[in-house]
Amino acid sequence: MFDRFKSLTLPTSVDFADLAFRVDGTDYLYEARPFLRFCHHNEIAMTHLGVSQRCELMQRWYDLHLAAGGARDPVMENLRAEIAAEDRLQGGIQIPPGTA
Repeated sequence: MFDRFKSLTLPTSVDFADLAFRVDGTDYLYEARPFLRFCHHNEIAMTHLGVSQRCELMQRWYDLHLAAGGARDPVMENLRAEIAAEDRLQGGIQIPPGTA
């Protein structure tokens, strides 16, 4: 994970739930504007992030959200379970979104 992601702070103008994180078929989708606002607050250029970096950043945001007393997000919890299962199998398979 990027060291820069360790010093993130939560903005007051946007909440993790504003991402409207969801599964659509085989893809994870989210609203880009809240993510852009989170990145802007933390002085991160979203356009310079690859897919895996965006995922890491969202997971870090979620960690901060939970630490601040925010509600669990079932889609992010499922994504984390998928990542953990794939890591256990050393990348041998991919688990479809929403099925972990």
